[in-house]
Amino acid sequence: MLLAVLFLANYFKRFPNNIRWLIAVVIVCAISYVFVLLFKLYLVHTYLPTSATQTKFQGMILLQFNFANPRFFDHFATWFLPILCLALLRKDDTKLFKALSFIAMSSLWFVVIAHSSRALILEYIVIFIVLGILNYKLMLKFISWQILAAIVGAILFYIVHQIVGGSSILDRAFFANQDRWDLWAKSLALAAHYPLLGVGELNALYYLRDYPHNIVLTVAAQWGIIGLTCFLLVGLRSFRRACEYMRSYKHSALYFVAFASVLAGMTHAMLSNLFKLQLSQFSMIFAMGLLLSFMPQVLEQNSQKKCHMFFVAPLIITILAILIIVPFFTNVTF
Repeated sequence: MLLAVLFLANYFKRFPNNIRWLIAVVIVCAISYVFVLLFKLYLVHTYLPTSATQTKFQGMILLQFNFANPRFFDHFATWFLPILCLALLRKDDTKLFKALSFIAMSSLWFVVIAHSSRALILEYIVIFIVLGILNYKLMLKFISWQILAAIVGAILFYIVHQIVGGSSILDRAFFANQDRWDLWAKSLALAAHYPLLGVGELNALYYLRDYPHNIVLTVAAQWGIIGLTCFLLVGLRSFRRACEYMRSYKHSALYFVAFASVLAGMTHAMLSNLFKLQLSQFSMIFAMGLLLSFMPQVLEQNSQKKCHMFFVAPLIITILAILIIVPFFTNVTF
């Protein structure tokens, strides 16, 4: 996966205009998925004999068509909704390409609303705050197009819901999340019980009977405090670098949507097992590769040394302290 990200970063750096092909593929996938979904709803509504059977099958198709878990498709929307907005933020693309991008965005929002996904609301709150501070001009255009696409998707969902029936997004208690809170509490307790190296990759599933649904708790529980320290070191430093480069690419819509896509994905990962699913991993490769294509390959030597000393020294001290102190306490009997 790392090699794929690096390959795409180098490819997009050399051929930035070819991002249109990626967007074109996403447009075809999004519009085709919604078209087939609506066509199946039409067939069920037309040919099934009773209204009760129609409602049952239509509700099932609308909620999880072609996916065992409706959240799987929401992960795809998380990574690519910001990237689809690229054509609407710059003047280089044709009107037809802009129109298709907007239709694809509306299609994804339709599916997200049908799935009653709450994670995307948090994603765009984070995007609005972070990128609004870094680049408010592009943020206003970006969020305006996303809101307009969400409105179109909501109207389409309302029309379909009036025909299909069943539950809607308004029937879901948005702040009722007790099962997830309990899972996070158990994950934190598991991480505290195995602080040094964790329980091992994928072994949290054995202890919790579920994934932690939080990337930080997943790393803490499975890899311990050493793995968590490395993860936070890489993640926070990468975020800081991305924020710094926004000054150089303030007028680049491509950099803006790439940053927004990765920010949305990492925000979603705080609420779900985003990186355990193949479709999400496949989508993440393109988003990460696109963002890394803007990173310079050569940094100034002095600043690089200062950054390394600033981040690596606390990491080394923390690891040494853990290796010395934790075994001492684990050998003590009470």
